[in-house]
Amino acid sequence: MNNVKESWQNMPKKNKIAIISIIVATLLVAAGVIFYLNANNKTSYGTLFTGLNQEEATQITGLLQNKGIPYTYNNKDGSISVPEEQVDQTRVDLLSQGYPKSGFTYNMYISNAGLMTTESDKQLYTLYDLQDRLGATIRLFDGVQDAKVTIAQGNNDKFALNSSKDSIDASASAVVTMKEGATLNQANADAIRNLISHSVKGVNFTNVSVFDAATMTEVGSSNEESGSGASVQNLTTQIEQNIALNIKRVLGKLYGIENVAVSVKGTLDMSRLIEENTEYSVPSQVDPQDRSGLLSHEEVAGENSNNSGDNAAGVVGSDANADVPRYTNQNGTGTSDSSYASNSASRDWLFNVLKQQREVSPGLLQDTSVAVVVNTADRSVQEQDLINLVADAAGISRENAPNKITIVRSAPEQDETAAAAEDEENKKEEEQKQGIPTAILIAIIAASVLLLLILILLILRRRKKKKLAKLAAEQAAAEEAAAAQRAAEEAAAA
Repeated sequence: MNNVKESWQNMPKKNKIAIISIIVATLLVAAGVIFYLNANNKTSYGTLFTGLNQEEATQITGLLQNKGIPYTYNNKDGSISVPEEQVDQTRVDLLSQGYPKSGFTYNMYISNAGLMTTESDKQLYTLYDLQDRLGATIRLFDGVQDAKVTIAQGNNDKFALNSSKDSIDASASAVVTMKEGATLNQANADAIRNLISHSVKGVNFTNVSVFDAATMTEVGSSNEESGSGASVQNLTTQIEQNIALNIKRVLGKLYGIENVAVSVKGTLDMSRLIEENTEYSVPSQVDPQDRSGLLSHEEVAGENSNNSGDNAAGVVGSDANADVPRYTNQNGTGTSDSSYASNSASRDWLFNVLKQQREVSPGLLQDTSVAVVVNTADRSVQEQDLINLVADAAGISRENAPNKITIVRSAPEQDETAAAAEDEENKKEEEQKQGIPTAILIAIIAASVLLLLILILLILRRRKKKKLAKLAAEQAAAEEAAAAQRAAEEAAAA
């Protein structure tokens, strides 16, 4: 290495400039070759079709594979691309074969109806055309990639000989595939129900089911009271994830989101509750101690009767010797007393009456419990403050928080230096697995060329030195011979 350094220092300036120029030229040539190779290997693609549903995209890509044509498929917008030089010819070939078939070209009835077709077959083909038309119309909705509609016709026979008196209502279902990033919500499902119920005879809005192909669940069922087990489980999971996300977002401000793990569990109550409350209060009166209310109606009735019997003298107007018996009272006074009394009252009092009725909708998460693990050595925040913070984020009362929330803070097992060293080692292993990068390969090639040039220059320099030494030796020998000859000549002359 010292010899190389010494040789470089002793090298003339012109040689140094030549070596540097050769190195720069070599690097430029290598970069140009790599760019040229990458440019030639990259194929430019052009759009063949766009807005295709999944079924049509599968059919078209199958045809392209059979023809050996390379292609790319974008699932977001349903587009297929092929090399630009093959776009026009490929599109013509596929259109001649009837692809793509999406849009408003309904040929089920025209392709199958003929002279031998029965009326029931014609009705069935018409129904198929209607299903295709509804599916194509739903695909026009924002965010919808594909839609399949199935119509079940009702039965309302009114024949006299028909033993069955029950009629079957028509119904329909739609399976909708949304584009990536789009969601089938309640509003979209109701719009699809309205479209189908107004397009199909005999189909009621409540008899239309809309399913999301991604989640395989019904969206916005109008007659669903408490929900099926799968829908309840999905809704429970969604609520738990939302609560966990809120807690993680709050604690992430203190410790970083990557250092916080949250788990939320609860029971979703899907029962529908109707509560009614009636309150009675006394109206405002002059006397605050009067709690009898306001008198609205009063009826009072009274009756009193007194009757006196015969005295000891007998009956008035009869002879003393008549055969009219004479009686005395039990008290022996000879008098008789009789009395009668009756009383009746009816009153109506008015009070203030307040009736309240409210309906508690299903979907309340009960018995919520939260578990939090924080990877940190920071103990600056008190545990009770963290519990209160998590309780507020999860909607749990602070009174029940100690029994519902568990927080564990653990320190990292290894320090930052060890972690950084481990990450660096992992990166090196990944680089070794992936092979030698292009930049390193170029540097190796350039260094090899440079080393080769230096070696060549050193060899040439050594040869030149030997040649110069040989010439110097020859010149010295010649000069010595000339000196000897001159000395001999001088001696001979003397």
